[in-house]
Amino acid sequence: MSVEEGKIALPDGKQLYTKTFRLKHDSSSSTASQIVNAYSDFFPELASKGIEIYTFDQRGWGRSVTKPSERGDTGPTAQVLDDITSFLKSVIPSPVPLFLMGHSMGGGETLCYAAQGPEEVRKHIRGYLLESPFVDFDPKSKPSSVTVFFGRVAGKLMAKRQMTNKLDPSLISRNADVCKQFDEDPLCHDTGTLEGLSGMLDRTNALSSGKIVIPDNAGEGGVTRIWIGHGDKDGITSYPASKRLFDALQVKDKEFQTYAGCYHRLHDEPSPDKEKFRDDVANWILARSDALPAHTAPLLNWSATIHRKQHLFPTTMTCGTQTRGHAGHLHHHHHDNTFLLSKNQNDAGVRITRIGLYVNLGMAISKGFGGYVFNSQALIADAIHSLTDLVSDIMTLATVGWSLKPPTDRFPSGYGKVESLGSLGVSGILLGGGFLMGWTALIALAQQFFPDAAKIAEHWGLLPHHHHHGVENMGPNINAIWLAAGSIVIKEWLYRATLKVAIERKSTVLASNAYHHRVDSLTAFVALLLIGGSNVLNNAQWLDPVGGLVISLMVVQAGWGNTKQALLELADVGVDKEMKDNVRKAATKALEEITTLAEPVNVRAIQGVKAGQNYLMDVELGVQGTWTIDQTRHVEDLVRERIGANVRGVKKVRVRFVKNSTDVPDFLDEFIPGGPTATSTSASEAEHSHDHKNEDTNGSARRRK
Repeated sequence: MSVEEGKIALPDGKQLYTKTFRLKHDSSSSTASQIVNAYSDFFPELASKGIEIYTFDQRGWGRSVTKPSERGDTGPTAQVLDDITSFLKSVIPSPVPLFLMGHSMGGGETLCYAAQGPEEVRKHIRGYLLESPFVDFDPKSKPSSVTVFFGRVAGKLMAKRQMTNKLDPSLISRNADVCKQFDEDPLCHDTGTLEGLSGMLDRTNALSSGKIVIPDNAGEGGVTRIWIGHGDKDGITSYPASKRLFDALQVKDKEFQTYAGCYHRLHDEPSPDKEKFRDDVANWILARSDALPAHTAPLLNWSATIHRKQHLFPTTMTCGTQTRGHAGHLHHHHHDNTFLLSKNQNDAGVRITRIGLYVNLGMAISKGFGGYVFNSQALIADAIHSLTDLVSDIMTLATVGWSLKPPTDRFPSGYGKVESLGSLGVSGILLGGGFLMGWTALIALAQQFFPDAAKIAEHWGLLPHHHHHGVENMGPNINAIWLAAGSIVIKEWLYRATLKVAIERKSTVLASNAYHHRVDSLTAFVALLLIGGSNVLNNAQWLDPVGGLVISLMVVQAGWGNTKQALLELADVGVDKEMKDNVRKAATKALEEITTLAEPVNVRAIQGVKAGQNYLMDVELGVQGTWTIDQTRHVEDLVRERIGANVRGVKKVRVRFVKNSTDVPDFLDEFIPGGPTATSTSASEAEHSHDHKNEDTNGSARRRK
């Protein structure tokens, strides 16, 4: 048996520790896992049965941690699922079946992946295996509803704040030596982040309440296959909750095994229970390895961590098992592209945008009413700004959902430009709102410093009629400052939360909305200063409308910047150098596997455009002039698959082949020369004339009727 250690690079640059177990001769199956050393007996035993095991330590845990600040920093659920996808893509496609296994919290993550993972990856998964899955807490370790509530709130406000909570080692296994090893393991740091805790609470709530539904076509061949094993004396994760979830599954191929008297780690229970569990897992995998044709992917295994987690972060492991099938068959994959972001209320992008929508609605009403009651032009200007935000939030929800729809015959490049249009609309609202606020502030200043001229302008209808009572009553009430202060706190939090999701999704429209919130917090800060100055300084009531004017200029500046970026994206401006370099690096690494001195394959040129969250890339490869279509097709598939797996956001890769001897790499030769003034051929002129003649004849005939 061979054991190999290594690392896998994620799209954000983070590296995860990996370990592979396989027989030296051809295996009948393989697995991949996040948790390595805590399963040191279980994995080799599976490998001895011909099942290859691929494992990795999840970010924040085990040997994937390189510094103390990374401990427990798994990221939100979207990041967890993305990391699993990256790991899976590193071993697929493959000519063997793929099984995915998860333990504890990794089991809960595996269930979420079966329901929400990308279809292009799930179609490679032959089956899902869950050991003591974290569907809900066991009553002995379940936190109170108050703790859960404040945990979710804290996870939003202080995402990276670390917390330590020791897990009771005696709940791990009935084997005292296993419990002692668990307690003394130096990689068991008992640390997690509030963000990770919040994500875990959201997942368990969704799984235990039935909000997450696993479809019956979430696997290879359009079939979902699930095996669950759970000890009825598990004191960490809830055995009854696992059974209820299993009973509710609407899939045909499902099996539940109860291990009487067993604790949390079934693979580390005393003999003969651990051997029975191992055999049950292996037999289930092997029994389904030959049920389908052989062109399937390997089975992978990951876990949230192979080592101990804190009390609210139970030890987890997910396992993908790769089983080698028999060659000579073809396999059809069922496609079910039904994901729409705007309909997924658990999605981080939709959730934070809707929170912003409700906040903007409340602020528009409260600041508008407060500005009127407290006589504050700055606060009224801020209320108008919140109203523009409310409209922009609605546009954001609509465009983000549309932009992620799969391509169609009518929109062969997808709907990404819809998001660019949404970003343009959001920025346009900023510009319009900014000009409106500035005009209102100028009117207020004119009525204060040039009252006679303002009255004449009002009389002639050049300015709106304004009921004012002199300079002494023009200043704002000091109580308006409380509304401005509250707006600063809320909007700054919304900015940070929205920008985080935007960076994860590479979404321009979410980023535009995030900076909306930052501008709001800054404008509220200006309003706070000027409202305070109007009340503290003598004869400084004019500071309030000046504050409205300053706010309007800030809004106009932000709106113009976002408008410019959206217009460039709609005009198909080329992607930046960083994206080109990432694509070139992924393509070059893929070609290293096949290029030789006799037949070199070179990456000659890269270009692309951005459509919403999607990157559409062109890659030019140089090959020998004697290559066949079959040879180029194989390389094209390889390059496309590796770029998609390693460069986040790339949704389409078009590969073209030229001779290595071609002079200068250039995509411009794809354009047809000439323009509207090009000389037409005589045949086209004759056809054009003939068409007009028919039109005249038909027109005359119609007129004669």
